[in-house]
Amino acid sequence: MLAAVKGDEEDTYTYHHHIGVGVLATLIGRWIGLEKTDLSLLTLAAVLHDVGKVKISEDLWLKPGKLTDEEFAEIKLHTIYGYELLKDTIGLSPRVAKVALLHHERSDGNGYPLGLKGTRLDSFSRIVAVADVFHAMSSKRPYRDVLSFHEIVSRMRKGTFGQIDPHISAMFLDNMILSLIGRNVRLTDGQVGEVVYINPHDDIHPLVRIGESFVNLSEQQQLHIAEVIV
Repeated sequence: MLAAVKGDEEDTYTYHHHIGVGVLATLIGRWIGLEKTDLSLLTLAAVLHDVGKVKISEDLWLKPGKLTDEEFAEIKLHTIYGYELLKDTIGLSPRVAKVALLHHERSDGNGYPLGLKGTRLDSFSRIVAVADVFHAMSSKRPYRDVLSFHEIVSRMRKGTFGQIDPHISAMFLDNMILSLIGRNVRLTDGQVGEVVYINPHDDIHPLVRIGESFVNLSEQQQLHIAEVIV
């Protein structure tokens, strides 16, 4: 029974992660002006980016504690497994397999599995890397709670999750924040309100309307956006 429950938990996360990364990557593709054919290819590559997970033990993905070096080495193999699964698939563009292989590479060469740098990384892989990090940090996992929206944006801007493409990341985060206008958000004190203005000098601390009152997060920096309410 426990194995079944664990399997269901991982299956649910994996499904939502694949779809979520696909949606976010598609948004990025639209924002940078990809042609329709390339946009469709990017979406497919993003949805399939983690397919290699099927060859990794569920116990590793669901482990609540810190992974050993050996366990992390096995986790990293999902990129190679995904590439191997996709590269010879009839009718599938080689770029889809390349995204599965390279979405954990980083611009400074500190990613895996090949340690590639900068422009040696396929543009689709760099886009999916940004979408992958944002969605993963927005999701609850057995070993980590969901990070607040404010914290995810702040950490991505600081490069806490590795040196993902700075131009794609900045464009993505800027557009995500601008899209908050008119959206409901939950603040870190539990209050729910509507974002009505983005401060161009401090965009992560917007003006929020709560009932008949307004809260300027730029002036109350102990308060942050915890989550965007869908």
